[in-house]
Amino acid sequence: MLYKITFTKLDVSANEWLSCFQTIFSVSAMFRMHILIGQRKAAFLIESKKKLDVLNTKLSPLYLTQDFTDHEQEALSAQKQGFGNRPFFMRFPLFEFINRHHIALRAIYRISFGVNKYNPLWLFPVFDIHFEKDGQLRHGTGTSLLHLTTLLAFDLTQSITGEIEKVKPMLAPGIHIPPTFTEGMLQVRYGDVNNKISVRSYDFWRHTIVLGQSGSGKSYLLKLLIEDIARYARDEYSIVLIDPHAFLEQHLRGAYTKTRIDFKETTTNVFVNIGQPTLSTELTIDLFSTVINVHENKQLERVLKFALFALYGTNAMNVENLKNLLTDSVKRKELLQTLKDRSILQFFDTEYQQLYTAHYADAVLPIINILSELHFLNNATQTIELTDAMNHSFLVSIPIKQTELGTNITRVIGGSIIAQIFTIMQAGLVKKKVLLIIDEVSIVQTPSLSHILSEARKFNMGIIMAQQYLSQVSAPILQSIFANAVNYFCFKLSRDDAEIVARNLNFEIDEFFLTNKNDPREVLELGIRIVTELNPREVIARVLSRDQYCSPFKSKTVRGTV
Repeated sequence: MLYKITFTKLDVSANEWLSCFQTIFSVSAMFRMHILIGQRKAAFLIESKKKLDVLNTKLSPLYLTQDFTDHEQEALSAQKQGFGNRPFFMRFPLFEFINRHHIALRAIYRISFGVNKYNPLWLFPVFDIHFEKDGQLRHGTGTSLLHLTTLLAFDLTQSITGEIEKVKPMLAPGIHIPPTFTEGMLQVRYGDVNNKISVRSYDFWRHTIVLGQSGSGKSYLLKLLIEDIARYARDEYSIVLIDPHAFLEQHLRGAYTKTRIDFKETTTNVFVNIGQPTLSTELTIDLFSTVINVHENKQLERVLKFALFALYGTNAMNVENLKNLLTDSVKRKELLQTLKDRSILQFFDTEYQQLYTAHYADAVLPIINILSELHFLNNATQTIELTDAMNHSFLVSIPIKQTELGTNITRVIGGSIIAQIFTIMQAGLVKKKVLLIIDEVSIVQTPSLSHILSEARKFNMGIIMAQQYLSQVSAPILQSIFANAVNYFCFKLSRDDAEIVARNLNFEIDEFFLTNKNDPREVLELGIRIVTELNPREVIARVLSRDQYCSPFKSKTVRGTV
């Protein structure tokens, strides 16, 4: 078994090392140590056939864990390419020895040695030293007249050139844990067993939030999630991916049916007509309110409301018809000729004429400006009905690149697709369950998202939302997300966001790290540290499994590339 040694303080004396070794000897007569050298940081690892972490309460200031970074795993597996031309003689304590050889252009990246308590010379082991020279990974041996404990001793309290891995607080072992499998998307360790969390492990169709700073691994988790669903549930589900960065969909792999709507070669009507004019009108007004001041301008709101209701009521709503209804009197008559609602007809015969003449700049022009920016939707050579795509494809990918379209148009298109999927599902037009995945939800958020989150599950629709910073999400929507999301996947976060997550998930901290387990402030602070100190790919998850909440647990995305 391999463990990483972390430290509760920045200095460890020779006597403290000796005491720890003697404690380890009580369980394991032989073990091997590896010291992995980074630019300024040394990682200490210990390898034994025995279970050593049971000794943690007796090893202070050392603490054993099995959380390894990618760099540490790579350094352990690096293959040497040649043998050094001369042995190393280690006359100085570890950190001074490392620094001297960095200066000598022999960059040491790993030192390994074995310890056997039955060997009377165990304090003077032979060291395997792995270093880089002239672009090659080389290997040599080393000896020292210093006692091993003296060699390992360090005091970095005033150092600016040396760094070690300090102890990180850990979550308490969970009482209820999700089932694991040999294949999946997250690596998790329960006891001595490494296994994987799959979509089969939890209720993945329930609303989910994936949080994490840039580069932490959240987009990669979405990729793994989609591919895992494709493996085990593709016949039951259709996934719609809204990708405002147009990044994730190009990395998806899998032999499944796929439809791509990029608004360049393919397009769709972003304003669906499904015979629910009242709901569709309300959702579209909410959508427009995110880019123009609809509710603060009563005249504009009135124009938009009557125009939308007229077009949705006749199943004629699209960008071109809305523009014609507001600007072309001849086309207006054609569009309204089948309408039977007298109040709408009267509005366009009388009041609208006055508003168009006297208040065009305030009541009409803002709408026309937005529609003009959406004119490119008509340039695509192929139009795809979203309902058909959801019925016949496992994945409907909608990349809407914000850097090309701009903030407002990205929000209008993304928000309209979200509203459209909801109304389609509410009307029962899709036979399968639908998972809507939104990468960076703040970019396409609209006021109606709160309503959709609370109602979607009634219509076989689940929503998975990814977000980098919670402060970018509006307060009402954030409140709705926390009220409705049951599955959380939290990668490394800023302190402010970590505090919000820690308060919402009620972390339970391992008692080893608590000085007063009845102090909620200490528990909260340690919970914040757990989230802010995560390495790339590491994630804190809280999921619902078989209608029961699991205890929050730490895991890591399976290795791969995005």
